[in-house]
Amino acid sequence: MTYQELDERSLQVARALINSGVRPNEIVGIKLNRDPRIIVAMLGVLRAGGAFLPLDLGLPLLRSKFMMENSKLPYLLTDDLDGEVPEYTRVISMGEIEKSCYPKENILGITPEQLAYVIYTSGSTGVPKGVMIQHQSLIHFIQGIQQAIDLHSIKQYLCLAPMSFDIFMVESLLPLSLGKTIILAQENHRKNPLRLAKLLIEKNVELVQMTPTAMSMFLSIQRSRSALRNVKIMMIGGEPFPRRLLEQLLQLTGSAIYNVYGPTEGTVWAAAGRLYGDREIHLGSFLNYSEPLLLDALMTPVNTGEIGELFISGMGLALGYVNNDEETDKRFIEYHDGACKKRVYRTGDLLTRRKDGTFVFVGRADNQIKIKGHRIEPEEIEKMLLLHPDVTGALVFKAGEEEETFLSAWYCSPTSISIAEWTSFLSSRLSEYMIPSIFKQVDRLPLNNNGKLDRKACMAERHK
Repeated sequence: MTYQELDERSLQVARALINSGVRPNEIVGIKLNRDPRIIVAMLGVLRAGGAFLPLDLGLPLLRSKFMMENSKLPYLLTDDLDGEVPEYTRVISMGEIEKSCYPKENILGITPEQLAYVIYTSGSTGVPKGVMIQHQSLIHFIQGIQQAIDLHSIKQYLCLAPMSFDIFMVESLLPLSLGKTIILAQENHRKNPLRLAKLLIEKNVELVQMTPTAMSMFLSIQRSRSALRNVKIMMIGGEPFPRRLLEQLLQLTGSAIYNVYGPTEGTVWAAAGRLYGDREIHLGSFLNYSEPLLLDALMTPVNTGEIGELFISGMGLALGYVNNDEETDKRFIEYHDGACKKRVYRTGDLLTRRKDGTFVFVGRADNQIKIKGHRIEPEEIEKMLLLHPDVTGALVFKAGEEEETFLSAWYCSPTSISIAEWTSFLSSRLSEYMIPSIFKQVDRLPLNNNGKLDRKACMAERHK
């Protein structure tokens, strides 16, 4: 698809949405097959002044339903009418738009403060949260990542991430802003390293972005490794970067390898650092629109070399969580820096700043888990486990080592529940990456001195 065709087709979608009643800041769900039309639809929503909400076809029906109801979704752009749609949601057919003759004149009037998209993340209360990102934050991210990484010589960008994963913006809007080519991978490429390798070679892909887990899976197939020879830049993020993986990549390719880091609430990536084999794995420096603060338990800045919890301020901050003022007020707070007041986001990540100004990830201050680049709150999975009529208690934690990590679930029940039954029970409620690999029936769950679930005791017991 040429840029001219993309321009005309996205304007056609924008005009159709405006004629259907879409107004600035209104959310438009996008539920389409993974083909170039999702890029057309995304740009069409943005140009109409709306904010897009990705609803991947692979999402469990109950999760998709929750996202529509929680966002009070006024419009849904789709060709797939399977599943329930709230009665207040107006369904707009993408196919009908393409058959119509809407005008293709440019649309003006989008302001920096308007919403651009809503992405749902796992919630510590057991309920997913919709992160609201404005146009100004998205633009600052695109400019910031270009200043941190020299992308101008890169022509072909691999688009591998699902649309509902915010790194999709790196693989779609970033190359479009530079006039580059997007190679849109399909689901079978994501699950089959050999097919992905063939795509990389055939399309001469020069930039790839993967989680450490995905890259490790790709490298596990010997025949797929040669496909990296034309890749000039690798962006690896979403999880801690294992030293062993870095050493593998440095041996296989001459690519520039970047460790990228950032919460969804800070607009995709907030930091990027190029990695070399003779140095400690670090996060690099924060992008110029994002200001990091490392604070102790008393909200006092820590010294260089000391561990502190990361708070982020700056133009990349999300507006908050859609229809969830309580969680917004809890995570987006006001910080007093002398006479100055800043709005900051509490990440829950523990970092340390090195003498050279770069940052190193240390761990989490709470229970949040990263699996395959996805942010997971164990409490959300536990809430779903407790919906099973035979279960009286549940606890979920991360198991495994480095990139070989997975979710493990302990549950209390008078009867044993098979993995097949658990998978069937959870598949309509949780995304695939949130379903535990291991289920263990126990008589009781370990508690700490405060009477709360003790996840560390579970991990210690697992190693005995």
